[in-house]
Amino acid sequence: MSERPDERALTALEEARALAVELGDEGRDAAAEITWRLTYARAMNGQVEQSLAIARDFMADADGDPQEMLLRREYANLLEFAARFEEALAQIERAIALARATGERRRLSECLITRSVIHSDLGRISATWRDCEQARDLLMAVDGSDRPTIYDRQLAAHRREAGRFGEALAMIVPALEWFRANDNAFWTQHCQLELARQYVKLGQPARAHQVLATFEPASTSMRLSLLMSRARIAASAGQPSRAL
Repeated sequence: MSERPDERALTALEEARALAVELGDEGRDAAAEITWRLTYARAMNGQVEQSLAIARDFMADADGDPQEMLLRREYANLLEFAARFEEALAQIERAIALARATGERRRLSECLITRSVIHSDLGRISATWRDCEQARDLLMAVDGSDRPTIYDRQLAAHRREAGRFGEALAMIVPALEWFRANDNAFWTQHCQLELARQYVKLGQPARAHQVLATFEPASTSMRLSLLMSRARIAASAGQPSRAL
């Protein structure tokens, strides 16, 4: 979730959702996609209770739905955003069970990452690491490759938070190099931000600044992340007035 939507966008989503719902089973998949867009948009606008009410209404018929696993994962993500962590955990547990039952390993890896985020919110560090590592291993097995995955950045962040900086650097540097070499701007920038944070923690603000020297944010949220990172670097260097 990055940009804050205006009321016109919300109205358009409401109208599109109503049309999809009118189609019944034929419009179920479209209704699901639009519902999650709408609930996230409402939540971003501070309308969390309204967002959750829309989601709860939609999820009332989720049992047995062909897309139930995906629906429950999206609902868990929304509940996590709303800081309803125990409810989110209950939903993602059901999604994980469904993914295991169907043998969908890529979907299972996505569900495990969602659960790792919730565990992190709840302060369950070992469970966070376990889920994240399992998700990465599953994705590597599915792709038949040992290249860095999108989960390496998150694992590196967990190592940094635990003060295991050698392991964190060993994970984030090759991930950054791989995403940059493959022109994946989104994950390259996420890895740059993580590497900069690691250098700040190591007391190396000059290297952190160098990592972000050519950083050009692609969205408002990424710009905010960049400003926060620069603020950390400036504070680390003893120059808080230069944070922005």
